[in-house]
Amino acid sequence: MAETVVEEAARKDLFADGAEKNVARGSARRVRVDEVAAAAWFRKAAEAGDMGGMVNLAQMYEEGRGGLKNDANQALTWYRSAANIGSPLAQRRVQCADVSDETCASPNSHPHKKTI
Repeated sequence: MAETVVEEAARKDLFADGAEKNVARGSARRVRVDEVAAAAWFRKAAEAGDMGGMVNLAQMYEEGRGGLKNDANQALTWYRSAANIGSPLAQRRVQCADVSDETCASPNSHPHKKTI
């Protein structure tokens, strides 16, 4: 059976203290990791079809983190990919980008308080 991206990263000892699940779910705040390396792994996961990887990579593009330039188009591309496979957060972000929705401008509508 093929090794998952997270398993490969764990095997290469890229996560601190067995925190594979936290990093894979984007909880980098709880685990000290190199954001550039995290972005690279999120990209690998996203390109492999992993919904979490897509959402995390989109958020990094949206916020200009992990060595990535703030790029709303790239963020929206990855949000759309994740939305297409069922991510509720990504579906909401796409909705906010595609229509004029007053609730999207609310600071409480998105944890990062930004809209695309």
